[in-house]
Amino acid sequence: MLDRLSELFTDRDFIILSQKRDISEAFIPIEVKNRYHGFSKGGKLLFSVFEESGSWFSRQLLKSARPFTISVVDSNNKVLFKVVRPFRFYFHEATVTNPAGKKIGSIEREFGLLTRRYLLLDSSGSEKYEIAASIFSPWTFPIMSHSDEIAMVKKKWKGLTTEFFTDADNFGIQFNQEMDAESKALILATVLLLDFIYFEGNHGSAAGMVFDLLNI
Repeated sequence: MLDRLSELFTDRDFIILSQKRDISEAFIPIEVKNRYHGFSKGGKLLFSVFEESGSWFSRQLLKSARPFTISVVDSNNKVLFKVVRPFRFYFHEATVTNPAGKKIGSIEREFGLLTRRYLLLDSSGSEKYEIAASIFSPWTFPIMSHSDEIAMVKKKWKGLTTEFFTDADNFGIQFNQEMDAESKALILATVLLLDFIYFEGNHGSAAGMVFDLLNI
């Protein structure tokens, strides 16, 4: 697992994460399982992401707050790591594990006044990184180690038509190139959680953007 992760992330300083939208979501208000692809700067497919668990009823009832298990797989469809999220109303969290179930790290939301605060924890539960993103920059999430910015996540929103009818629900993830593979996997898992919390189902609508800012 570590060899495949290292192969994916070694010397990698930028990834584009693109959600694959089901065309039916544009016309019928039904939640489907999320799918994503990860690309290099040059557009090479690096990995795919699949939402596995969760009943149809939980997806329709809980929508973006639903619990899930997500698998990140390489080009040979081999699992690199999994992201497991329980249901939470506000204090969102997720655990990142290798294919055998060994914990790599976790993400936990903290209370923040006018900020979106998250802690990224290592396998022992110690703080590794922090996000403290202003609600007035709703599509930007700097990831900090103490006072140093070690990664940056930016949501690329390209307009209502693009959001609905193309694969343009994209995130740009800029890494410190020297970070180890498991740290980059933890940051990628964090982006998946952030997408569910802030962007799932809103598609750039005015009501959705207000919901994003308030996150209630």
